[in-house]
Amino acid sequence: MRAHSSRRSGDGEIVVCDKDAEFYCSELGNAYAQLRFRPLVPPVAEEQDFGRCEALVSFGNSLPDRLFQRAPRLRWVQMLGAGTDRIMSLPGLPPSLWVSSASGIHGPMLAEMVVYLMLALARRGKTLFQNQAQGVWKREEGMLLCGKNVLVAGTGASGMHIRRLCEALGMCVVAASGAPRPVEHAEACIAMQEIDGHLADVDFLVLATPYSDRTRGLIGPASFSAMKRSAYLVNVSRGGIVDEGALVEALDRERIAGAALDVFQQEPLPREHALWRHPRVLATPHVAGLVREYPMLVLPLLKHNVGCFARGDASGLRNLVKLGEPC
Repeated sequence: MRAHSSRRSGDGEIVVCDKDAEFYCSELGNAYAQLRFRPLVPPVAEEQDFGRCEALVSFGNSLPDRLFQRAPRLRWVQMLGAGTDRIMSLPGLPPSLWVSSASGIHGPMLAEMVVYLMLALARRGKTLFQNQAQGVWKREEGMLLCGKNVLVAGTGASGMHIRRLCEALGMCVVAASGAPRPVEHAEACIAMQEIDGHLADVDFLVLATPYSDRTRGLIGPASFSAMKRSAYLVNVSRGGIVDEGALVEALDRERIAGAALDVFQQEPLPREHALWRHPRVLATPHVAGLVREYPMLVLPLLKHNVGCFARGDASGLRNLVKLGEPC
């Protein structure tokens, strides 16, 4: 992979757009005193000035749609999350842009969220908390996770951590990958596109795979028809991986027992959406990766990649998603 100059100029700046922007700018400024960092706390106005911005650090969900038109000197975007779909879908994506993600740091937080959601489903958490709010003493029978079959779609760092915790709980784990291969903490690894053929005995289908053209709508009507009526769906990946219309129909017809969803096709999920109110659904607002320790977890990656950008070293960037053409 050939490195090329980032063409940094003397008055250029690295803009950090996040609620913790002041922290990131302080830490990065201490590490790279020769660089200029500007904190920008969301929400970001559509007319925000990005004229001197040569690099941008952000989750992407608060950026203006006309970012690239307003940032003509932009050379590199570092996403604070694992996904890059937001930035890559903005109009006018420059062919010379470098884009890198924070993939690889989310394993423990997503794994803990998956276990939390599975336990809430298995132990009827939604009903218990509703009873608490109403002062109702009613014992609800739950079920064990130990001994249940779980299929984890995705074999990256997040998938590995999820499988490890599921295995520790005594669950029987199968992995699904775009390129099947032996993986840790799983009895078998199947092809992603063959998931439907392996759902008949699955108690929990967990989605932790990246969103792409290959995984868009991966779980749909055929999947829900293949699942047993006592099975649950857990999605902490991207909403577009699931056909939400087919999911609602499967829930309404009691084709599956329920679903726990942290991600949705449209975010924020509209107030009138059926998934908010469905009695068989646990819906959370994309919080699997929202932990107070996040800034410290992502900071080492940011420091490394900022150093690569300053040197014009694309080949050294971790989690490089798109290498731009020579400028």
